[in-house]
Amino acid sequence: HPKQELVPELGGVALPRSLDLVRQPAFRIRGIQPHTLHPIEWLEPLAEPGAENLADAKRLIDWLTKTGQNLVQWPLLEYEQFPTYAAHAGAIADYAHVRGARVGAVVQMFGASALQNNYVLVHDENAWQPELEAGIDELMTVSWDSVALAAGEFVGNDPAEVISWLNHATQYFADNYPNVEVSV
Repeated sequence: HPKQELVPELGGVALPRSLDLVRQPAFRIRGIQPHTLHPIEWLEPLAEPGAENLADAKRLIDWLTKTGQNLVQWPLLEYEQFPTYAAHAGAIADYAHVRGARVGAVVQMFGASALQNNYVLVHDENAWQPELEAGIDELMTVSWDSVALAAGEFVGNDPAEVISWLNHATQYFADNYPNVEVSV
């Protein structure tokens, strides 16, 4: 557990049998997604700015890299002051990048499908395109490596409309943020 590190007592020095051993993981991306949409222990460190929470988030990143993982991704919440949150998330991302880890955000495509105070890209389906682009631009003030576009628990929109929004979002990322991996 990130907050309960165990360092085994070996009773002496333990040397590897070979010093030129090379290991490679089976998967390129290995990580976790703390579900910050519910009150869990990682909600405050990942979602609420502050020095103590940033220190806790860095502890999570350290644990992630010590255990051979290279990605942490979490659902973002609707923040009243996104620039304040972006500074906090950016500090987490910068620290993760120094440690060789990637960071990802999970965002909600449409507000009517967001039942858990998610960060939402589109609130008004009649103005979806400028809202979507502005939401992505705001989101990308943090150096996210990946963004997952969530459709929500209950999608009440016309499926063809939702697909067009997703297509537009992925193309907008490709055109403006080509190094970000996008998933749905």
